[in-house]
Amino acid sequence: ENIRESLLSFRGISRRFEQRATIGSVPVYVDYAHHPREIEAVIRTAKEMADGRVLVAFESHTYTRTKSLYDDFIRALSLADDVLVLDIYAAREKDTLGINPHVMATDIGHASYAPDYPTCANMLKERAKPGDVVLIVGAGTIVDVVKYLYAQTCTDRTKAHKLTVLKTFFQWAVNEDYLEKNPCKNIKPIKYQRKAPEHL
Repeated sequence: ENIRESLLSFRGISRRFEQRATIGSVPVYVDYAHHPREIEAVIRTAKEMADGRVLVAFESHTYTRTKSLYDDFIRALSLADDVLVLDIYAAREKDTLGINPHVMATDIGHASYAPDYPTCANMLKERAKPGDVVLIVGAGTIVDVVKYLYAQTCTDRTKAHKLTVLKTFFQWAVNEDYLEKNPCKNIKPIKYQRKAPEHL
């Protein structure tokens, strides 16, 4: 019984095809994959789930690994429908090999370069459509893209709330006499039988 309950409550392993966010109705998964075979497995799994496209944000881990497995990385990432390539996560290394994420994006073909995490989050948000699946892949700090997705979502909600408050205020402020003198086809007269909301 204890084993059964544990299995039912098990939510998976952190950063192994772990859903961390949504963009509208689009699920966003993070995965620690940093080897071409792992990346291929993650993308193929997402393709089986998605009704639409698979979008991948990828941050390669170390210059030496990227250099030695470069062709395999290109083949694996080419399985996705759209790819955002970020700068290589250096970890302990320095760039002495001339690995260029711009060139990697070009070699993949259907890929773009994302210069930083906030930009990457914004690009994912603009590109994701209902039915898609978004993958954030890499062993570095690329998982921080999720934080920016949340931050942008909160900002959008705040803007939407402010617009709602302004519309409410406008409806309470405009009266029939004003509308008769200043007609506007987009505004209908409102009769007032209540006080304005206290929060305005």
